Amino acid sequence: MAVERQFLTLAEAAEEIGCTRRFLETRIEDGELRVFRPSTRLVRVRRAELERWIERYSFGGKPLV
Repeated sequence: MAVERQFLTLAEAAEEIGCTRRFLETRIEDGELRVFRPSTRLVRVRRAELERWIERYSFGGKPLV
């Protein structure tokens, strides 16, 4: 049985939700998606944060406030 990892690379997160890495980078720059960035080149997305972001923007593309 495979264990889901808590942190994903941007490429893994993009593949998981069917978008490009650049799309996620834009969401991060816009402050929509929070990431763990221990250095300038190392960026990880917490799986729970990705799921939170998906839920928030799942209804007509508009954020629920």
